[in-house]
Amino acid sequence: LSVLPSEILYELLLRLPVKSLLNMRCISKSWFALISCPIFIKTHLKFSTQNQDFRCLFRAFMRIASLLTLALLMQLCIKKNLPIYLYLFNLIFLAMASWVGACEGLFCFFNQFWVLFLWNPTIRKSKKLPFSGLDPHCGQSSSCGFGYIECQDGYKVVDIRGNSHGDVFLNVFKIYSLRSNSWKRIQDYP
Repeated sequence: LSVLPSEILYELLLRLPVKSLLNMRCISKSWFALISCPIFIKTHLKFSTQNQDFRCLFRAFMRIASLLTLALLMQLCIKKNLPIYLYLFNLIFLAMASWVGACEGLFCFFNQFWVLFLWNPTIRKSKKLPFSGLDPHCGQSSSCGFGYIECQDGYKVVDIRGNSHGDVFLNVFKIYSLRSNSWKRIQDYP
């Protein structure tokens, strides 16, 4: 492979699935550096999103209803001649999790204790986010959001709590940055 021009090698690597790329990082230091480079990762993601394969994330528990639903989904995929990708994940946080959002292959959930998680099913890694400092039980309304800010090249989670103080309803906003792994409070909003 050392005779391949670097441009051709780069184009070949862009077309490989993530699992193969992760395995190839151990080939050499230069391959590790290339495959771990943020620019390569972003280009690979852009290339991968052009793939029109149908993907369905299905959370199944070992109950009859869940298994029947999974069987129906698989039957639909077979009938429509769609490829089936079955991944088994043993993620404790998903057992009682609520969906916040998904963006560019990352998923955001919170569990019954309002602990937030980011999950990348492609590389099978999850990250528990630090506590935002906002008490989930101390508020009349609670909301979360998840997204990607392109101009900052970063993923963000928004945690909002609302409380009434007399005649005024006050919202408290905190924003988590994956890049800095920290929360920042922004100005309260009536």
